[in-house]
Amino acid sequence: MEESKHIIAVDWGTSNFRAFLFTKQLELTGQIQSDRGIRSLDPSAQAQYLQKQLEVWLREFPDTPVYACGMLGSNLGYLPAPYLKLPLDIEQMYQHIQNHSKLGVSVIPGLSYESPSIDFDVIRGEETLVLGCIEQFSQDWICLPGTHSKWVKVDKNKRITSFSTIMTGEVFDIVHQHSILCEGPQEECIESFREGVQDANDDQHLLHAMFKARTRSLKDPTKKSKARSYLSGLIIGRELYHSTQKGEMITLCCSENLAKSYAEALTIVGCQSQWMDSTQALLKGILMLHKQIQGSKI
Repeated sequence: MEESKHIIAVDWGTSNFRAFLFTKQLELTGQIQSDRGIRSLDPSAQAQYLQKQLEVWLREFPDTPVYACGMLGSNLGYLPAPYLKLPLDIEQMYQHIQNHSKLGVSVIPGLSYESPSIDFDVIRGEETLVLGCIEQFSQDWICLPGTHSKWVKVDKNKRITSFSTIMTGEVFDIVHQHSILCEGPQEECIESFREGVQDANDDQHLLHAMFKARTRSLKDPTKKSKARSYLSGLIIGRELYHSTQKGEMITLCCSENLAKSYAEALTIVGCQSQWMDSTQALLKGILMLHKQIQGSKI
């Protein structure tokens, strides 16, 4: 049987569902996105939902392989896949994919790490993006900003040796939407963002330092609409000062807008950065796994 010319990648998170139809030349030919995250569906309804989302593609391109990463393999999903322990050779990751041939889905497992700071840390979905980044770049540190930012360490032998989770995005959303720090209409202000990053290098406790987002506007009312930018810089800056050393090259894997903010902040803390779009990283990572699986069958 002739091998399909297409691959389907499913990234099913807690809050969102994304699927991509692409060729083996990384040409994106179809995309689906919805807010039906894993948490919104009972496990008994997930298989039907997935089938419904992909049915048009699979009707047009039968036998197209489907690879899924993210929360489908978690204890919230209907196709659980165990965590792989670090250190992990990325060249061997394909061997641990859960192939559900009757259902037509291959589930990529997450990673776990015995963290020296929080005891046990996990990744679901980002491991696939890391593969795509390593395929293009060979830097030590990969940062995946988001609701829960992930900092992943890759050694010279292409082994994932450690990672850490920093709740930057979620903390920022909670504080700026549900506190008094960002009252009234807000506007983007790069100067306020930079000020926040610079203030993040202070030894003050973050919970104390955040209050400046309010007091700076009490002292100067023109800064009230720029509190959100200041707070963003402060929280991102604290993440970077905690996670980097001056002079390091950091690979950013995220959307372009988020990459601009992190690149600006990294420059202020004395680091360099390079960027890879997270969707491209996802497709590259899944293509890499697919090629390894096909190669193992020869």
